[in-house]
Amino acid sequence: MSEKRYFKIYATRHVIGNENNYVKLFDTLESQVESNDEKLKKKLKNSAISNNLSKHKHYLYNLILRSLNAFHLDSSFDSRFREMMCSVEILFEKGLYRQCWKILKRARELATTLEKIPELLVLSTWEQAILAKSSQYEKLDISIQNDLALIKNLESERLIKQNVFLVYSQMMKMGIGRSDYDIKKLHKLVYNPIISESKTENFWSTHLIYAAYSVYFSIIDDNKNYHAYNQKIVDLFEGKSLFISERPNFYIIALNNLCNAKLKTGKYDEVKAVIEKIRAIPDKYSVSLNRNTLANIIFDTTDIEVVCCLNKGEFEQGRNIIERNIKEVEKNKYFVTKSVELSFYFNAAYTYFILGQHDQCIKWLNKILNDTETEVRQELHNISNIFSLIVHFELGNFSLVDYLIRSTCGEILKHDELYPIENVMISFFTKSLKITKRKNISNEYLSTHLKLQQMIEDPYTKKILEYFDFMSWVESKIENKPFNFILQKKIMAKM
Repeated sequence: MSEKRYFKIYATRHVIGNENNYVKLFDTLESQVESNDEKLKKKLKNSAISNNLSKHKHYLYNLILRSLNAFHLDSSFDSRFREMMCSVEILFEKGLYRQCWKILKRARELATTLEKIPELLVLSTWEQAILAKSSQYEKLDISIQNDLALIKNLESERLIKQNVFLVYSQMMKMGIGRSDYDIKKLHKLVYNPIISESKTENFWSTHLIYAAYSVYFSIIDDNKNYHAYNQKIVDLFEGKSLFISERPNFYIIALNNLCNAKLKTGKYDEVKAVIEKIRAIPDKYSVSLNRNTLANIIFDTTDIEVVCCLNKGEFEQGRNIIERNIKEVEKNKYFVTKSVELSFYFNAAYTYFILGQHDQCIKWLNKILNDTETEVRQELHNISNIFSLIVHFELGNFSLVDYLIRSTCGEILKHDELYPIENVMISFFTKSLKITKRKNISNEYLSTHLKLQQMIEDPYTKKILEYFDFMSWVESKIENKPFNFILQKKIMAKM
């Protein structure tokens, strides 16, 4: 709303006749549920801009962008830096070099503190232009030598970034390792000398290296080191609080990951304090968070609270958290990454399934199954397919289960081989559908339980059971007890 108000003030300088037609066009467009130029022309038929509407819409688009640039001018170093460089260019063209130096000096202090190498090179270009104007060639030579050192540092930073992003790419594709081959491939990327032997003191390079190790230790289920590296990232930011003010979204991601690490290491009592730290960032560091960052806070902290409830056996409380935040989640889903969105949907589906609310479970599960971006969180898509079989089997939709078995196998095999645990569960459903009397299915439950028991120590099976406890579901059928009762009993035994 504040951006809209600012735009209308900003647009008052663009008036045709006695009425601001671009504000009118803006308001009319905003009132439309779906874009429709014919209806738009009817509403604007008495306006000077009703003719050549596409031209005026294009102008309005650029006008909105210019107003947003002005509105967010002081929101970050990057926006302030762009304004400062525009001022330097104007002053330089007017020959006001002393005033140029003042701005360049101020910009250099900020860029140096924030370790902004590309911006420092931009500053050098202007400084060298002024030095050349005044024939100060010795200082010019020193400036160029400094640039060469900066370029070397920039090259090192970019190499680290390139290699760390290869780690991220591999992690996003595999989700969890399907084999030793997957883990070895990831290990090779993480322990590339560019990452593992780096002596960098650059803040962002150090941050990226810690993040790469964090990803790796998460994948191999080394929870102790996963927690340690996420704590290192948080400590890195908190040691230089200016970086938090400048890039609060990265600090928020670090705190979210630390929450996840605490969940994995069973430090549930410490999670709440980290969540409160996330939500206090705007006030503590006097920063205005953009829509994307605010959306991630809503999604991530809600998801963490739900997972915490699942791990502690507080299933109804987890459902209450979901329902309390559902409106905010729906409103903000377009502003978060696909990985974050799908993770929340899965945990919501699992919560409702545990509580026996299968219709609600299917609603959330279908949000994953209907998603077309299967290369993002592929493992979550695969597990969701098996999860779907269980839900419909519980509901007695046996003809649908038969269809889903064939489509599920086909979908998973498009990307990877089946996990052993996926094979076991699909085999169970295939055989169970052939049993005409439901009471004779008990032998299949016992057989499936034995197969799962034999693979329980397999690290890849353990990772899948963190998503959905297939073992406990089979046990609930054998013991004829509710699924949540079996889960609760196991959680209590661990505490």
